[in-house]
Amino acid sequence: MASRSTEYTTAIVPVTLTGASYRLAHDSCHRAALLWNQAVNWVHGEWKAKRSPNKYDIQGFLNSIPRQDRPLHAHTTLDNRSRSLRGHNHS
Repeated sequence: MASRSTEYTTAIVPVTLTGASYRLAHDSCHRAALLWNQAVNWVHGEWKAKRSPNKYDIQGFLNSIPRQDRPLHAHTTLDNRSRSLRGHNHS
């Protein structure tokens, strides 16, 4: 079986934000960090319980968080079935 690799490129683009846009971006960054921390804490709990969660287990955990507690729109927190139903099929 041939290996498949993906190359990612990041562009750094300077932008000027209004005060309101800056606050929105700043608050979104904090919400993303809080969601990340929840996922990391959950994985650590799984490891302590001698389980080895995979990508789909983590996605399942993130999907189990009530929407009001994960206000970010992120394709990575949707399972494949949800993505295809919503037209967000980014394989």
